[in-house]
Amino acid sequence: AYYGGGFELVAPAAVPPDLFALRGRPVSVLSVSVAHMAAVHLGMDWYASVTAPAQLEALDRGRVDAALVFGPSLAGLAHDPREDFELPVALRWNFHVGTRRGVDPALTEGVDRALGELLEEGHVEELLRRYDIPLRGPYATTSNNAAVEALREEAGARGE
Repeated sequence: AYYGGGFELVAPAAVPPDLFALRGRPVSVLSVSVAHMAAVHLGMDWYASVTAPAQLEALDRGRVDAALVFGPSLAGLAHDPREDFELPVALRWNFHVGTRRGVDPALTEGVDRALGELLEEGHVEELLRRYDIPLRGPYATTSNNAAVEALREEAGARGE
């Protein structure tokens, strides 16, 4: 993995940086996404949008108090995610280079080596900063069915 990404919280400082504390507040989520499913499980007052710009427009116009935006989608949108928000495991993934089956292993090794050098020399981080993409991961643990179920169970246990 060369990068970790997930759903970031974009909200004013007055909004608590905790998913469970967002209950009762209108929150924009990407329609039919894991963040949308989490909002439903958590009993949030969710507002579905089909793009990150639409999510941020809802936030800017005051229709919602916060937005759960897919981090890489923040590129160029002039909205910073909350630094104090801990991405739950259910809302984060690692990014890898993918190739089709049958690709020459030498090519795969070359791509891996080049990417490793770009990471080591700081070029990947430089690009992420340039395009305002949150610097995350790679994560030791990422979203899976068990993580989503654990989030749902925690929501039920808190029952707020």
